[in-house]
Amino acid sequence: MNRKKLPYPKNTSFSTLTAMYKPKYTPKNTKYSSTQSSSTQAPLETFDYFLILDFEATCDNNRQFNPQEIIEFPTVVLNAKTLEIETEFHSYCKPVHQPQLTKFCQELTGIQQEWVDAAPTFPEVYDKYDSWLKELKLVNNEGKRINFAFVTCGDWDLKSMIKEQTRLSGLPIHNYFKQWINIKNLYGTFYNRNPGGMPKMLSYLGLNILF
Repeated sequence: MNRKKLPYPKNTSFSTLTAMYKPKYTPKNTKYSSTQSSSTQAPLETFDYFLILDFEATCDNNRQFNPQEIIEFPTVVLNAKTLEIETEFHSYCKPVHQPQLTKFCQELTGIQQEWVDAAPTFPEVYDKYDSWLKELKLVNNEGKRINFAFVTCGDWDLKSMIKEQTRLSGLPIHNYFKQWINIKNLYGTFYNRNPGGMPKMLSYLGLNILF
């Protein structure tokens, strides 16, 4: 998803995600995706917060880009009861292995070269993110998740990209990153249709992506 203005206003596409499952998928019957298997689901849980996460990474068109590195690390904290955005985390990350963004990557993500040049590296952002979660009391001092669920549009962010990035950076993956809700699965189940990407899902609902 392209985002050129920060911070995110309350009427961005992040808040419209909840409209996709609000009629049926309340916090009491929302299910997790997990790293174990796409068909394996954890026991039902209730949540106080949804943490909507959407990484951006280095990339190029028509060629394999390896290794990919996270260049934007955003999260919006949505109150599961009020469906209001309470706070957010945002940081760009400076890529190390291929520090120059391709023209395709800049056009796709809306991220400019000077933004990542001035940004901290991923290990710094990763540590800051963990501290932020602990300050919000969403994660305890032992690193255990407390009554929230990550929400992503697809499994790539937490099934693939966080694994690759932490491996590149020589960091452990925090346990709280190992489960998430894939909004595409909820959408597909509720509406009984192929979700496609975010633009397709929102178009079917008569909603626009707002930047």
